[in-house]
Amino acid sequence: EEYFSYEGDNGVVNIGSDIEYLKNINIVDTPGLRSITKENENKTLKYIQNADLILFVFDSTHIGQEDIKKALDNISNYGKPIIGVLNKADLVDDYEKVLEYAQDEYGIYINEFFVISAYLEYQHVISKNAIAGNKDIIIGGYNELGKNFNKLREYIKIINENQENLKINSIRSSIDAIMHKEKIYHYE
Repeated sequence: EEYFSYEGDNGVVNIGSDIEYLKNINIVDTPGLRSITKENENKTLKYIQNADLILFVFDSTHIGQEDIKKALDNISNYGKPIIGVLNKADLVDDYEKVLEYAQDEYGIYINEFFVISAYLEYQHVISKNAIAGNKDIIIGGYNELGKNFNKLREYIKIINENQENLKINSIRSSIDAIMHKEKIYHYE
């Protein structure tokens, strides 16, 4: 795999990778369900409704926020598979405890969890072509989180290889969820 980066508009650094299976996948970073505007929340719900898979990204330093369960409960009504990505794991003392907490609290909604650090992954990628200077800080702790990031990439690759089955299951699951909501509505 060849990574590349370039500086785009307004000093934003874009990083990319020439990975074949990613060419078949659309990854959308939505505004979220706790967005400032109702319009942004509606955009997010529309993407969720049409998605085959949801990557729910947690901030590992704020894993116990009260509204997370409410958001996951709302998303789960669409019957889509949900993958939990626990990001910023490099900022917590014990990310195994964070993972255990997430599994206990949100495991009912989430099929699989991945504990990663997007920041350390980014540093790892750009450091391949960089030479550290005397005043540069060398960040450690990448090994385990880097393995987890690779597991997440492998999981996405497998999903891509099985995308037809995933789409069929996603449609069935969505229909089942809608039927269940209608049954509850009519029962009430």
